[in-house]
Amino acid sequence: MIDEIIKYLTNVSVLELMQGYTYKKPEKGFKTYICLFCGKAFEEGFIYQWDNELLEAERAAYKHVSQDHNGSFEALLDLGKDVTGFSDMQNKILKLLYKGYSDANIARETGGKSVSTIRNHRFQLRKKKREAMIQLAVLSLIETQGGTEGKTKEAFYEFAGPLTVDDDRTMVTVEEAEHIRNKCIDVSSGSDKAELKHWPTKQKEKLVVLDYIARLFEPAREYTEKEINDTLIAITDDYVTIRRYLVDYGLLERQPGGKAYKRRNPAE
Repeated sequence: MIDEIIKYLTNVSVLELMQGYTYKKPEKGFKTYICLFCGKAFEEGFIYQWDNELLEAERAAYKHVSQDHNGSFEALLDLGKDVTGFSDMQNKILKLLYKGYSDANIARETGGKSVSTIRNHRFQLRKKKREAMIQLAVLSLIETQGGTEGKTKEAFYEFAGPLTVDDDRTMVTVEEAEHIRNKCIDVSSGSDKAELKHWPTKQKEKLVVLDYIARLFEPAREYTEKEINDTLIAITDDYVTIRRYLVDYGLLERQPGGKAYKRRNPAE
């Protein structure tokens, strides 16, 4: 689940991080508000009962984050230092600052540290904020206004759904993905069809091939297992293994008992 949360966090604004939910608006229909920490969705046009209140979608999303995740502040810090970049001590000080504790009280709550030590921590946190803002601006400028030479080919490949892994295996450029597809998949019969001519041994290449296969299914549409099999059989004789991989890596979602499958969207 933490890998899926991280994928959310890289595609939302600071404001959305602060409120703890984002939203998506389809071409037709109403907005859907989505919790960044568990993926729970609240669709406009529905009324949600919360204790003794009846709430519209966005208000229900706010209540959910506030009560089920103790608010976005706590939920973000609880992602851990590998995600937030805050040390254990900084994490504790931040939580006490959020509660309104004074430097003296924080010093007592952190094992009798000196007030000057706490002030130094606060100074370093302020410095960290300034650095983070500059880093965010610089990286955003590269994405939106940077030079175009080689940019498209070297851009990171976007997978069709929220993978269950998030490591070196997913660090694939658009150019690499094109090379892998050309090596492993024969699409000469048409863009909506494919034949697996080579099953790769490298994990990175497997993910790209599986991603291509997943895109043969329409997002969010439910398929029976037979419909999934019929599509996969046209690609490879070992359709059972490919179907299992698609589910294991999160590209297809399987209902309990295998009654239905659907291709997941990146924002799900």
